[in-house]
Amino acid sequence: MMPDASRRTPDALFDAEFHATLAALRRALRTDARSRPFGTRPIRRSGHGQEFLGHRSYEAGDDLRAVDWNAYGRTERLFSKTFWREESGTWAILLDASASMGFGVPSKFDAARRLAGVAGALALWNDGALDVRCAQNRWQGAGGVDAVLARYLGFLRSLRPSEGPTLPKELASLGRLSRGARLLIVTDGWDLPGCEAALRAAVPGPASAAVVRLLCASEKVPAAPVAERSGVVRLLDSETGRAVRLDVGEAAAARYAEVLDRWTASCRESSLKAGAAWVDLASEDPLSAQVRKVLEALSS
Repeated sequence: MMPDASRRTPDALFDAEFHATLAALRRALRTDARSRPFGTRPIRRSGHGQEFLGHRSYEAGDDLRAVDWNAYGRTERLFSKTFWREESGTWAILLDASASMGFGVPSKFDAARRLAGVAGALALWNDGALDVRCAQNRWQGAGGVDAVLARYLGFLRSLRPSEGPTLPKELASLGRLSRGARLLIVTDGWDLPGCEAALRAAVPGPASAAVVRLLCASEKVPAAPVAERSGVVRLLDSETGRAVRLDVGEAAAARYAEVLDRWTASCRESSLKAGAAWVDLASEDPLSAQVRKVLEALSS
């Protein structure tokens, strides 16, 4: 049974907009049972020889070998054991936790966690297995019941940006995904050494991965506020501590736009060469619009 997101209490991160987006997607899934977002399909996990994850309520059609009969003897309720298994229902999500992700209102890191929350919910609702990594943190789970989704959102809520680049290590630790698995990477940059090669090694086939580049609106179009000021300012890199002096004005804003365009084109080309779709988002975009763009990229 799919969780009723509309009955959950909103908080600062997973607010009313987030739960409204989940509720709309849940209705869409119920309207079209053939819809399988992110390329997932229902799977039944018997669990033999696999890593044990936990229990969920028994559902009609579950493999009887997965029923925990000891639990039934204690509670007189049927529970199915769930196990981690890398196959067509697996979804991997990598969140960039570098310090620059904490910039903006809302922060890019908050936008990334909200997008990961929706993507994970869709994977779980389709009976997929979920593997989420962020810096040194990792969450694995399976099953579309309320308790599993609540634990996943709690994990996302606990995450914080780090101090340095984290994405290269996350990609290197991923290894090669099984055929039919899906990979979602959310970051504010894609030009770090090793990322393209690690992504190419991880992706099992075409249309199975997407790189989402999140920037704040002020990072995308800084010309208006910059043009109103002039003079020399000192900029400090939040990750490396490197300081630069910049002569602020219209010329600098135009130059910034040129550099941003070239950098975006380079990152997009790198992503596509590695076999991943490229999605460019602003952290201030409505969540429903962000989700739609990711789904369109993965289905194209």
